[in-house]
Amino acid sequence: MRTSQRRQDETEEQDAERRKDLRMRTSQRRQDEMEEQEAERRKDLRMRTSQRRQYEMEEQEAERRKDLRMRTSQRRQDEIEEQEAERRKDLRMRTSQMRQDETEEQEAERRKDLRMRTSQRRQDEMEEQEAERRKDLRMRTSQRRQDEMEEQEAERRKDLRMRTSQMRQDEMEEQEAERRKDLRMRTSQMRQDEMEEQEAERRKDLRMRTSQMRQDETEEQEAERRKDLRMRTSQMRQDETEEQSDHQTDALTVAATKGKSCLQFEENFLHTNDVCCQALNIHIMLTSKTT
Repeated sequence: MRTSQRRQDETEEQDAERRKDLRMRTSQRRQDEMEEQEAERRKDLRMRTSQRRQYEMEEQEAERRKDLRMRTSQRRQDEIEEQEAERRKDLRMRTSQMRQDETEEQEAERRKDLRMRTSQRRQDEMEEQEAERRKDLRMRTSQRRQDEMEEQEAERRKDLRMRTSQMRQDEMEEQEAERRKDLRMRTSQMRQDEMEEQEAERRKDLRMRTSQMRQDETEEQEAERRKDLRMRTSQMRQDETEEQSDHQTDALTVAATKGKSCLQFEENFLHTNDVCCQALNIHIMLTSKTT
């Protein structure tokens, strides 16, 4: 019984030891589980805290980058606006300078044109005054020459009338008067043609008042040559008339000496007069063609 009791006690002790050990192991296991759970909780807390911190850091970094981008964009926009303002300011300055240069250039062109027009007007006035002076000089020279020619012609006619008046009969004087009338008409026509030619030359000279002095001198020399040609022509006509008068006088003397009839003398005189008129017309035509 004691053995059984002892065995029972031992069994109880063992059972108690086993239960104690089981409780201890259970408690240790629970404690380990709790520690593991606490470790898991702490680990999870650390992970969540780290994740939250990472999120916060990422958000802060995003905010910082966003703010940096905004500031960079604002700075770039400010720089662009400043550059645009500088460009506009420079453009306004260049535009103002260009307008000022154009205004100065236009003013210079206007002054240059004004000087040119003033110089041209003065030159035209001087040329017009010179043309008026030359015109007046030519008119006075022409009038003086015409007066001299008329005076010479009057003297020549007076002398011719005096030399031929005693020898001509009434009928011859009448024929001579007709001839002189025809000669005066032709002389008047020639003078009128010369005056028209001079008037045409004057108008031409007035239109060409800007021509050179050399042309005026050439025209004056040509006028002198024509004057000399007319004077020589007039002298030749005078010489021919005097020669005809001498021939007529000689014919009258011979006719009176030989006792020819008055009719024969009249025919000879008319024939001589026709020949002289034809020669004079031929000479006038040649002179006109030469001129």
